[in-house]
Amino acid sequence: MMKAKRAFAAAVVTAAAFAVPAAMAGPAAADSTRPIAASKSASTVHAMDSGDCVAALARDGYNIGPKARKACGYAGPAHGVPGPLCLSGLFAIGVRTADAGEACALVW
Repeated sequence: MMKAKRAFAAAVVTAAAFAVPAAMAGPAAADSTRPIAASKSASTVHAMDSGDCVAALARDGYNIGPKARKACGYAGPAHGVPGPLCLSGLFAIGVRTADAGEACALVW
């Protein structure tokens, strides 16, 4: 029963990670005169952002190892929105749903 609740919570958090940015996005401007900025990919993260994720996990009492650091290295789609690769990596090592969501929301 607990695994089913955890799986459901993970699915809800992952769905929210995709739905929130799509719902908040405005219309695209095809004839913008501003230069197009390079977008961040899931593997592009500022060091301080992944460090914030790691620090949040440490503050919550988790031991920080290479798997946690790797998961924290995946950026979310927007500031405050947890990335699905970050979440799934932390779920795989036993981080609670709420703690993973909080930590991954710091990486963008």
